[in-house]
Amino acid sequence: MKFLLTTLYILIQFASCQQDKLPEYVLPKDKMTKVLWDILLADEMTNLKLQTIDSNFKQITYRTNLYQKVVEIHKTTDEKFQKSFSWYQSHPEEMKIILDSLRSFSLRAMYIPPPKPVK
Repeated sequence: MKFLLTTLYILIQFASCQQDKLPEYVLPKDKMTKVLWDILLADEMTNLKLQTIDSNFKQITYRTNLYQKVVEIHKTTDEKFQKSFSWYQSHPEEMKIILDSLRSFSLRAMYIPPPKPVK
């Protein structure tokens, strides 16, 4: 009985360790967070630019170019980003960690320190 419980415990521990590993094709959480943050910034830049761009084709081209630059800056590929994003969407507990990090980035970006008192 003791052997059975010990074996079961080891198997459960092994299985939980395997679940923590990301597949090779998935970007790590910290890198995925940074790429998504830059994608969101690129979207905001595009939305600001939309006010001056007339053609829908130019809007799509502008957004696509920004996305491509983000992917290049982070030394990954569009395909790897898409696969990673799909993987994280199918693993909500992992995606929540990334979204919480993005929220934290956003709050830090909006924070304006109070002025220092004049002596």
